Amino acid sequence: MPKDITIYLSPGFNLATTLMFMEPFRAANAVSPEELYDFIYCSNDGGPIRSMQGLSLDTEEVDLLKSDSDIVVISTSEDPDAARGAPLAKHLKYWVRQGRVVLGLETGAVALADGDLIETAAVHPSYAKRFTAAYPGVDVSDPLFTREEEVFTSPGGLAAAAL
Repeated sequence: MPKDITIYLSPGFNLATTLMFMEPFRAANAVSPEELYDFIYCSNDGGPIRSMQGLSLDTEEVDLLKSDSDIVVISTSEDPDAARGAPLAKHLKYWVRQGRVVLGLETGAVALADGDLIETAAVHPSYAKRFTAAYPGVDVSDPLFTREEEVFTSPGGLAAAAL
């Protein structure tokens, strides 16, 4: 049975960063005789979500998801506030309590900080000042990624492949 990777998308997400994260899993599926990973795309309301590059992905409504994903990714960029609060917050807290791997790409750390799920974050450099002002209790660092238990953040771009 393949591992489920749930990818939460908000309007204006960076498709390039999301694909950089996904590529090692896609490649593993390509060389394996059986599917190892299944990708599930979700958003607040479901339906098509447009990336900053202009391409859209169809998504399921986050509240309709089964809650047993193995890996959860929050991919936001231009509108990180779309991932704040309900309905995503209750799922994030559940996934973290269950020990699932949870990752915030680019500005995905906003949703994690909003839920008090991180103490340190790697965020996209263009958003670092706003993040620091909004979450003064969360240290912003500039490595390829941060890790606290099973919760990761990444500033995006090529760094997403390092996760």
